[in-house]
Amino acid sequence: MILSEEQLDALTEIINIGVGKAANTLNELTESHILLRVPNIQLYEINEIDRVQARYGIDNVAAVIQGFHGKYDGRAALIFPPESALDLVTGVTGEEPEDDDLDAIQAGTLSEIGNIVINALIGTIANLLDDHLDFELSEYMLDSIPNLFIKEKIQNPNSLMLISEVQFIIEKMNINGHIILTFDIDSLETLFSLINDKFF
Repeated sequence: MILSEEQLDALTEIINIGVGKAANTLNELTESHILLRVPNIQLYEINEIDRVQARYGIDNVAAVIQGFHGKYDGRAALIFPPESALDLVTGVTGEEPEDDDLDAIQAGTLSEIGNIVINALIGTIANLLDDHLDFELSEYMLDSIPNLFIKEKIQNPNSLMLISEVQFIIEKMNINGHIILTFDIDSLETLFSLINDKFF
């Protein structure tokens, strides 16, 4: 699949707008300014997913993942290194969970944050493309990047996957996180058809 520079620019701008709204939501939750980087969009073969993992330099991340379905399907993830996840939970709840309660409190708090942020992001993208999307229930996971995105989903090892990655920093808490969107090849074709109809 060959994407033109204009198509990638259009998708980047659409995601940028959605991420901006998600960042505003995070800002309200954490009462801290959010620094964002421009989305990095890459097209990968599924068997190259380890290249994505290598950029993080850690085995596991704390993630909230939510699938969405409409004219195109995809998955969105809000991910943090484990230390940042704990700092975010402490910053939002105002409490430092004890070891016995850590997993449950972290899963619950991050799932709630993930739901809000992902819905703001994906809802904005859908509105800009005049589309309606249905959301799956979100899932909290502590796992590697490859396992988060492909372990139960991809049957064809030659499939393509577009990954849009956005880095953000919550200044006051010194928290580093990412938002990742993934689309498989069939959904990509539909997504860019909608983009072409809307913007070109």
